[in-house]
Amino acid sequence: MSQAAILRRVIKSVEAAIERDRDHRVRVTRDYCAGEFDELVFGRPVPDWRCDDFEIRCRSLWIFATGGREPICDGASLCPDRVGKLDLAWGYIPHDLLYAHMAEMARDPAWAEAGWTEPEIRRLADMVLARGVEHAGEVVGGAWRGVSGLVARVMHGAVRLFGGLYHRLALLLALCALLLALAGCAGCAIPPGFTPSDDPPPYTVEEAR
Repeated sequence: MSQAAILRRVIKSVEAAIERDRDHRVRVTRDYCAGEFDELVFGRPVPDWRCDDFEIRCRSLWIFATGGREPICDGASLCPDRVGKLDLAWGYIPHDLLYAHMAEMARDPAWAEAGWTEPEIRRLADMVLARGVEHAGEVVGGAWRGVSGLVARVMHGAVRLFGGLYHRLALLLALCALLLALAGCAGCAIPPGFTPSDDPPPYTVEEAR
């Protein structure tokens, strides 16, 4: 088989995976606290912020119930939403919401004054994702602690490598990012700065319209 034919098959498989990944929506059923930021994260204070989807109040991250609005979260991008007993919603719900509003947050005077640029807010969101996934294993306990740590490091490596491009440009890069993360970033440390809540995220899963 020629290289061109192999490449076409790979692209077709990735496109199919993307369609499957987007075939559902996650709806938050009630307001809940996802966790609390440290006093300084990456050397910067975390200002208050409020939008329709969430708020940061006194460093606590509160996720709002979707209600009648269209949910904007479609689960873990190009990853399973669950890994055994690990519910990755601990990380992907706040991560997706932060990603959706990071441009607005970067333009907010308080965030700009504190030194938060859009790339740094994306870095913040990626850290929240990894900390949430890691904490899911701590809640389950047992051997799942180690599994969740590995999954969290792989996901963090992937989103740090190509997370912004995945959301803006080429979806194919997300798959490449996972492969590269498995190859070289599985041992990378997750930066501190966020302590997830012990309360599990309340949500339902709906078919995409």
